[in-house]
Amino acid sequence: MVDTAAYKEKTRIERFTFSVRLKGLFFPLAFSDVVQLVDRTGFTLVAPLKERPSLPPGGQIVVVGRIAEKGDLKFNLDPDRGVINLEGKNIEEVLSEFNAIEDLARREFAVDFNKEQRFYEILTDLTVNTDQNPIETISKLFSDSKSLSTFSDILKDGTGNYGVRLVRKGQDPNHEEWWEYRIEPLLTKSRNTYYSNVIYRSGDKDKVVKAAKELIERVSQLIIAMEQL
Repeated sequence: MVDTAAYKEKTRIERFTFSVRLKGLFFPLAFSDVVQLVDRTGFTLVAPLKERPSLPPGGQIVVVGRIAEKGDLKFNLDPDRGVINLEGKNIEEVLSEFNAIEDLARREFAVDFNKEQRFYEILTDLTVNTDQNPIETISKLFSDSKSLSTFSDILKDGTGNYGVRLVRKGQDPNHEEWWEYRIEPLLTKSRNTYYSNVIYRSGDKDKVVKAAKELIERVSQLIIAMEQL
Protein backbone atom coordinates (compact mmCIF):
# COMPACT_ATOMS: atom_id res chain seq x y z
CA MET A 1 0.00 0.00 0.00
CA VAL A 2 1.31 3.41 -0.98
CA ASP A 3 1.96 5.76 1.94
CA THR A 4 -0.41 8.64 1.31
CA ALA A 5 -0.20 10.34 4.72
CA ALA A 6 1.89 13.27 3.51
CA TYR A 7 -0.49 13.96 0.64
CA LYS A 8 -3.55 13.72 2.88
CA GLU A 9 -2.09 16.42 5.09
CA LYS A 10 -1.62 18.66 2.05
CA THR A 11 -5.14 18.09 0.73
CA ARG A 12 -7.83 20.71 1.13
CA ILE A 13 -11.51 20.07 0.40
CA GLU A 14 -12.81 23.14 -1.37
CA ARG A 15 -16.33 21.78 -1.80
CA PHE A 16 -18.03 18.47 -1.03
CA THR A 17 -21.63 17.81 -2.01
CA PHE A 18 -23.68 14.73 -1.20
CA SER A 19 -26.95 14.45 -3.14
CA VAL A 20 -29.90 12.22 -3.72
CA ARG A 21 -31.95 12.43 -6.89
CA LEU A 22 -35.47 11.10 -6.55
CA LYS A 23 -37.23 9.40 -9.42
CA GLY A 24 -40.85 10.36 -8.77
CA LEU A 25 -42.69 12.67 -11.16
CA PHE A 26 -43.70 14.94 -8.28
CA PHE A 27 -41.44 16.08 -5.44
CA PRO A 28 -42.63 14.27 -2.29
CA LEU A 29 -41.98 17.08 0.20
CA ALA A 30 -44.00 20.30 0.39
CA PHE A 31 -42.07 23.43 1.28
CA SER A 32 -43.69 23.40 4.73
CA ASP A 33 -42.30 19.87 5.19
CA VAL A 34 -38.85 21.06 4.15
CA VAL A 35 -39.05 23.92 6.67
CA GLN A 36 -39.83 21.46 9.47
CA LEU A 37 -37.09 19.15 8.23
CA VAL A 38 -34.37 21.81 8.35
CA ASP A 39 -35.64 23.29 11.62
CA ARG A 40 -35.63 19.95 13.41
CA THR A 41 -32.12 19.08 12.19
CA GLY A 42 -30.67 22.37 13.44
CA PHE A 43 -30.51 24.31 10.17
CA THR A 44 -31.61 27.91 9.77
CA LEU A 45 -33.54 29.16 6.76
CA VAL A 46 -31.62 31.66 4.66
CA ALA A 47 -32.78 35.25 5.12
CA PRO A 48 -34.98 35.61 2.00
CA LEU A 49 -37.08 32.62 3.09
CA LYS A 50 -37.69 33.68 6.69
CA GLU A 51 -40.49 35.99 5.59
CA ARG A 52 -42.77 33.69 3.64
CA PRO A 53 -45.90 35.05 1.93
CA SER A 54 -49.30 33.82 3.08
CA LEU A 55 -50.93 31.41 0.68
CA PRO A 56 -54.51 30.37 -0.01
CA PRO A 57 -55.55 26.86 1.09
CA GLY A 58 -53.76 24.29 -1.02
CA GLY A 59 -51.19 26.81 -2.24
CA GLN A 60 -47.56 25.77 -2.45
CA ILE A 61 -44.23 27.57 -2.49
CA VAL A 62 -41.61 26.14 -4.82
CA VAL A 63 -38.06 27.16 -3.96
CA VAL A 64 -34.94 26.22 -5.87
CA GLY A 65 -31.38 26.63 -4.58
CA ARG A 66 -30.03 27.43 -1.12
CA ILE A 67 -32.67 26.73 1.51
CA ALA A 68 -30.89 26.68 4.85
CA GLU A 69 -27.51 26.77 6.55
CA LYS A 70 -25.88 25.27 9.61
CA GLY A 71 -22.37 26.54 10.22
CA ASP A 72 -20.44 25.78 7.03
CA LEU A 73 -23.13 23.41 5.75
CA LYS A 74 -25.53 24.41 2.99
CA PHE A 75 -28.89 22.71 2.39
CA ASN A 76 -29.86 22.90 -1.30
CA LEU A 77 -33.04 21.89 -3.05
CA ASP A 78 -34.20 21.51 -6.65
CA PRO A 79 -37.76 20.13 -6.60
CA ASP A 80 -38.15 20.17 -10.40
CA ARG A 81 -35.20 17.78 -10.75
CA GLY A 82 -35.98 15.91 -7.53
CA VAL A 83 -32.61 16.77 -5.99
CA ILE A 84 -31.77 17.28 -2.32
CA ASN A 85 -28.17 17.89 -1.31
CA LEU A 86 -25.88 19.05 1.43
CA GLU A 87 -22.71 20.99 0.71
CA GLY A 88 -19.74 21.57 3.00
CA LYS A 89 -16.00 21.17 3.39
CA ASN A 90 -15.90 18.29 5.88
CA ILE A 91 -16.81 14.95 4.35
CA GLU A 92 -17.76 13.17 7.58
CA GLU A 93 -19.88 16.10 8.74
CA VAL A 94 -21.80 16.28 5.46
CA LEU A 95 -22.45 12.52 5.50
CA SER A 96 -23.59 12.57 9.11
CA GLU A 97 -25.97 15.51 8.63
CA PHE A 98 -27.39 14.04 5.43
CA ASN A 99 -28.16 10.80 7.28
CA ALA A 100 -29.96 12.79 9.98
CA ILE A 101 -32.11 14.54 7.37
CA GLU A 102 -32.79 11.27 5.57
CA ASP A 103 -33.79 9.52 8.80
CA LEU A 104 -36.14 12.35 9.82
CA ALA A 105 -37.79 12.47 6.39
CA ARG A 106 -38.49 8.75 6.64
CA ARG A 107 -39.81 8.84 10.22
CA GLU A 108 -41.88 12.01 10.15
CA PHE A 109 -42.93 12.45 6.52
CA ALA A 110 -42.95 8.84 5.24
CA VAL A 111 -40.47 9.82 2.52
CA ASP A 112 -37.80 7.15 2.15
CA PHE A 113 -34.98 8.55 0.01
CA ASN A 114 -33.43 5.11 -0.38
CA LYS A 115 -36.62 3.61 -1.80
CA GLU A 116 -37.47 6.58 -3.99
CA GLN A 117 -33.99 7.41 -5.23
CA ARG A 118 -32.79 7.29 -8.80
CA PHE A 119 -29.23 7.63 -7.54
CA TYR A 120 -26.98 9.12 -4.89
CA GLU A 121 -24.02 11.27 -5.92
CA ILE A 122 -20.97 13.03 -4.57
CA LEU A 123 -19.32 16.00 -6.26
CA THR A 124 -16.02 17.21 -4.86
CA ASP A 125 -13.45 19.89 -5.61
CA LEU A 126 -10.13 19.61 -3.80
CA THR A 127 -6.58 20.91 -4.03
CA VAL A 128 -3.36 19.10 -3.14
CA ASN A 129 -0.02 20.81 -2.52
CA THR A 130 3.06 18.99 -3.78
CA ASP A 131 6.85 19.29 -3.79
CA GLN A 132 6.94 18.27 -7.45
CA ASN A 133 5.90 20.37 -10.42
CA PRO A 134 2.41 19.21 -11.56
CA ILE A 135 2.95 20.53 -15.09
CA GLU A 136 6.13 18.50 -15.51
CA THR A 137 4.58 15.43 -13.87
CA ILE A 138 1.50 15.38 -16.08
CA SER A 139 3.37 16.26 -19.28
CA LYS A 140 5.48 13.10 -18.87
CA LEU A 141 2.48 10.76 -18.57
CA PHE A 142 1.78 10.44 -22.28
CA SER A 143 5.01 11.81 -23.73
CA ASP A 144 5.48 8.66 -25.85
CA SER A 145 1.90 8.65 -27.12
CA LYS A 146 1.48 8.35 -30.88
CA SER A 147 -1.71 10.37 -30.55
CA LEU A 148 0.14 13.36 -29.09
CA SER A 149 2.70 13.10 -31.88
CA THR A 150 -0.11 13.25 -34.42
CA PHE A 151 -1.68 16.23 -32.66
CA SER A 152 1.70 18.00 -32.66
CA ASP A 153 1.93 17.51 -36.41
CA ILE A 154 -1.55 18.93 -36.92
CA LEU A 155 -1.00 21.94 -34.66
CA LYS A 156 2.55 22.52 -35.88
CA ASP A 157 3.79 22.78 -32.30
CA GLY A 158 4.83 20.53 -29.44
CA THR A 159 1.60 19.26 -27.86
CA GLY A 160 1.03 17.91 -24.37
CA ASN A 161 -1.81 17.34 -21.97
CA TYR A 162 -2.66 19.56 -19.02
CA GLY A 163 -4.41 16.93 -16.92
CA VAL A 164 -5.93 13.49 -16.70
CA ARG A 165 -9.59 12.55 -16.68
CA LEU A 166 -10.25 8.98 -15.58
CA VAL A 167 -13.74 7.55 -16.07
CA ARG A 168 -15.53 4.24 -15.88
CA LYS A 169 -14.41 2.46 -19.05
CA GLY A 170 -17.00 2.13 -21.76
CA GLN A 171 -19.74 3.71 -19.66
CA ASP A 172 -22.10 6.41 -20.88
CA PRO A 173 -21.83 9.41 -18.50
CA ASN A 174 -25.60 9.84 -18.78
CA HIS A 175 -26.06 6.80 -16.58
CA GLU A 176 -26.91 6.25 -12.92
CA GLU A 177 -23.68 4.29 -12.43
CA TRP A 178 -20.75 6.62 -13.11
CA TRP A 179 -17.47 7.82 -11.65
CA GLU A 180 -14.91 10.34 -12.79
CA TYR A 181 -11.58 11.51 -11.35
CA ARG A 182 -10.08 14.62 -12.92
CA ILE A 183 -6.62 15.82 -11.87
CA GLU A 184 -4.73 18.76 -13.32
CA PRO A 185 -2.44 21.60 -12.25
CA LEU A 186 -4.35 24.32 -10.38
CA LEU A 187 -4.46 27.26 -12.78
CA THR A 188 -3.38 29.87 -10.21
CA LYS A 189 -0.66 27.69 -8.64
CA SER A 190 0.20 25.35 -11.48
CA ARG A 191 3.78 24.61 -10.38
CA ASN A 192 3.06 23.37 -6.87
CA THR A 193 -0.64 22.49 -6.54
CA TYR A 194 -3.03 20.01 -8.12
CA TYR A 195 -6.73 20.60 -8.60
CA SER A 196 -9.01 17.56 -8.58
CA ASN A 197 -12.70 17.19 -9.33
CA VAL A 198 -14.39 13.91 -8.41
CA ILE A 199 -17.87 12.67 -9.30
CA TYR A 200 -19.22 9.36 -8.03
CA ARG A 201 -22.79 8.32 -8.73
CA SER A 202 -24.70 5.12 -8.02
CA GLY A 203 -28.08 3.76 -7.03
CA ASP A 204 -26.31 1.99 -4.17
CA LYS A 205 -25.88 4.52 -1.36
CA ASP A 206 -23.28 2.37 0.42
CA LYS A 207 -21.01 2.50 -2.64
CA VAL A 208 -21.28 6.29 -2.81
CA VAL A 209 -20.59 6.70 0.91
CA LYS A 210 -17.58 4.39 0.65
CA ALA A 211 -16.24 6.40 -2.30
CA ALA A 212 -16.68 9.59 -0.27
CA LYS A 213 -14.82 8.24 2.74
CA GLU A 214 -11.97 6.94 0.55
CA LEU A 215 -11.86 9.98 -1.72
CA ILE A 216 -8.75 11.67 -0.35
CA GLU A 217 -6.94 8.32 -0.22
CA ARG A 218 -7.77 7.57 -3.85
CA VAL A 219 -6.75 10.99 -5.17
CA SER A 220 -3.52 10.82 -3.17
CA GLN A 221 -2.74 7.40 -4.62
CA LEU A 222 -3.37 8.63 -8.15
CA ILE A 223 -1.07 11.63 -7.70
CA ILE A 224 1.69 9.49 -6.19
CA ALA A 225 1.37 7.04 -9.08
CA MET A 226 1.64 9.87 -11.61
CA GLU A 227 4.73 11.29 -9.92
CA GLN A 228 6.40 7.89 -9.84
CA LEU A 229 5.85 7.08 -13.53
